[in-house]
Amino acid sequence: MKIYMITSGEYSDYGIDRLFLEEDKAYEWVRLHEECEIEERETSDEVVEIGKYKIYQYLSISYTDNNFLHKENISLDINKNNTLDYNDLKDFPYFSNYYSYSSYRGSNNINLRRLLPENFKETDLPILEEKYLKVCRDYMAKVKSYISEGFNEKQIKEMLFI
Repeated sequence: MKIYMITSGEYSDYGIDRLFLEEDKAYEWVRLHEECEIEERETSDEVVEIGKYKIYQYLSISYTDNNFLHKENISLDINKNNTLDYNDLKDFPYFSNYYSYSSYRGSNNINLRRLLPENFKETDLPILEEKYLKVCRDYMAKVKSYISEGFNEKQIKEMLFI
């Protein structure tokens, strides 16, 4: 179903003034209020089926090892998504175990994403932080070994995350 959104302004002044279901009423409004524009949008009512979709959580892990400062840092973020936006979890870009590695000005960075079990509780986060700190340290040991052997960043990525 189409709706007709009457908008006005630009950037920080942009706003929605009115919504219409009937196109002729929207155009009449704009005729009377010249500073407005019509934007047509589709509603999502026909897409959503009540009770069919699940919310799931995934963990984003970011680990940095700064060679110059001799300092490491790990951060874990819990993110949510749903099966409405991705009908099949396998289509969700973070479903498969995601890995990335990059190097910038003496810092080596590893990013991981993992799907969390449905029964995950935030009180489990310290356990996960300890677990993934060990995982990242293991990866970083491999990275440093590859660097000492003369491999470049692209080669390291290929060797780590095949």
